[in-house]
Amino acid sequence: MFIAAVRSLATYVAVSLYVLLVAPPGMLLAIAFGWTGLLYVLGHVGVRLGMWLSGISYRVQGREHVPTDRAVVFCSNHQSNIDPPLLFNVLHPRVHILYKHEIDQLPVLARAFRMGGFIPVDRRNKESAMRSIEAG
Repeated sequence: MFIAAVRSLATYVAVSLYVLLVAPPGMLLAIAFGWTGLLYVLGHVGVRLGMWLSGISYRVQGREHVPTDRAVVFCSNHQSNIDPPLLFNVLHPRVHILYKHEIDQLPVLARAFRMGGFIPVDRRNKESAMRSIEAG
C-alpha cells in the first residue's frame, strides 16, 4: 500500500512537471512551424512516462476490428482517471478527444489540448455540450 502511494505521488509530480516544462516550448514550436503533430508526440511521451512510473501495464485486444478507412467514434465510460490517457495512447496516434471543461482550469494543459484539436465539453450546460459534440 505504501509503495503504491509513493508511486502515485511520484507519477503525479513527474507528469505535472513534464507538462509544465515540455508543453510551453512544444506549443511555441507548434505555433511557429504549424506542427501540431509535435503536441501529440509529446502527449504520448507524457502518458508513457506516467504509465511507467505508476507501474501500469496493459494489453490491447481487438484492434483488428477497428476500421482504418473511415472515422470512428469511441465512447468510454471510464472507471478511473487513468482511462483517458491510456485510451489516448492506444486508440490512434492522432485521436481527437472531447474533454471535460473543468480541465480548462489547468491553463497549460488546456491550451495544449485545444491546439491539438481537443474539444471541451461543459457538462453542466446541455446546449453547450451538444454544440461541442457536434463540433467533434
